[in-house]
Amino acid sequence: MLRLLPDARNLYRVLRLPATRDVVVEDTEGRFSLAPAGQALRTDAPHSARSAILMNTDPSLWLPAASMERCLVEGTSVFEGIFGMPFFAYFAQDAATAAVFHTGMAAMSDPENGPIATAYDFPCTGTVIDVGGGHGGLLREVLRRHPDLTGVLYDQPHVVAEHRLDVEETAGRWSVTEGDFFASAPTGDIYLLKRILHDWEDEQCVTILERRREAMAPERRAPVQDPTVLSVVEAEAA
Repeated sequence: MLRLLPDARNLYRVLRLPATRDVVVEDTEGRFSLAPAGQALRTDAPHSARSAILMNTDPSLWLPAASMERCLVEGTSVFEGIFGMPFFAYFAQDAATAAVFHTGMAAMSDPENGPIATAYDFPCTGTVIDVGGGHGGLLREVLRRHPDLTGVLYDQPHVVAEHRLDVEETAGRWSVTEGDFFASAPTGDIYLLKRILHDWEDEQCVTILERRREAMAPERRAPVQDPTVLSVVEAEAA
């Protein structure tokens, strides 16, 4: 594969910006190396940010961001105007872009998953349903820290196919279920919704929560952790 060498002058100018943010360090001879904060760019770093950066710089995210004024003027979806279909429908038919997105989301979520799994008062026993759980990072940490729980990762087929649940600590206590969280939900005792509701209109959020309520038994819980929710919300089943 042909690889293009960068222009030294312009590369130097680009590297000067992360140097001002202590991501890289310049020595007296004009050479750059990673600073402590920059180590997060490495794939082998604990909680590597590399995948998250690749996601946020992918055309599927930065092109809509660059045209955000269209949604203010036209009152429509910027993403659909550019790509011709809704956000998640696009990922369902473009495996390469979907991999960038879901791997990037996992990289952003992984540092949070352990503390959430530890801090929340999960029941001693029961089945945890991770709704729209991506590659299963949160569910994996919940099962690791609560050895008497079982879990189900619930998401679209192309997403759960890349799950990360198959680790020694969770052996025999998980399964994956393909589906649409607007239409149904697996039966369980506690439902997790992490970074889900902020993607949808209010009416769609109500539908998502109604499907959970229909599936859960009385007195069960649905913790919600979302950028638009300031605290964990417990929705009691009717």
